[in-house]
Amino acid sequence: MRVRSLLGIATLLLFLHQPMWLQAAETNCMQLTDPSQADECFSNMRRKWQEADAQRRAEAKRRAAANNQTNCMELSDGNQLMGCFWNNIQKLKEENKRLQADVANLPSLQRKVDDLATENERLLTKINKLEKRTGVLVLSIDHAHGSLGEYFNFYISKVDSILGSANWHNNKFIIRNNRSGEQGQAVLFRGSNGGSIGDGHGRWDGKASNSNSSWKIGDLITIIRPVK
Repeated sequence: MRVRSLLGIATLLLFLHQPMWLQAAETNCMQLTDPSQADECFSNMRRKWQEADAQRRAEAKRRAAANNQTNCMELSDGNQLMGCFWNNIQKLKEENKRLQADVANLPSLQRKVDDLATENERLLTKINKLEKRTGVLVLSIDHAHGSLGEYFNFYISKVDSILGSANWHNNKFIIRNNRSGEQGQAVLFRGSNGGSIGDGHGRWDGKASNSNSSWKIGDLITIIRPVK
């Protein structure tokens, strides 16, 4: 009866001790107002707990094997049983302190991740604005002789502004369709030649020019460089 009572006390102490660091970890996640961030936080915490538990179990096995540690449940003497459990509790306290330190570092790591995400969005916004200032907007994709989507039509004034010159009729350039990511050599013309909207037009030079539906209204073209 005495052994059972001591075992119950030791089990209660282990139960009361463990939630201290678990609750501390959960509190950090509960402070997040964004549901997706909170979910990601809890997922990271669960993974961290699982990894820590696996490491603790492996370390316990290693120490038991190295020190030939006695299983507390094999002890019949009450005092020895209590002492054995208290030793294990102290070891768990040390392990929990280490885990609490790891958990304490998680908010700073999360802030770094958030800062990087914010910086990435800022750079993408800057790139998009730059492309809009230096890009040629496709206004229509019809032509007097070509198939729909084979040619792209635009305002001549935009190309004049980008190139700093009006002397580019029938010249070849390396361009990129920002929507599709397709890049290659194209020919630009000062004239609509059947285009419904825009006073200039262009097409891919070579085999790509035979590709139907290559262009769509609203595409943004980046003129990379002239072909010499």
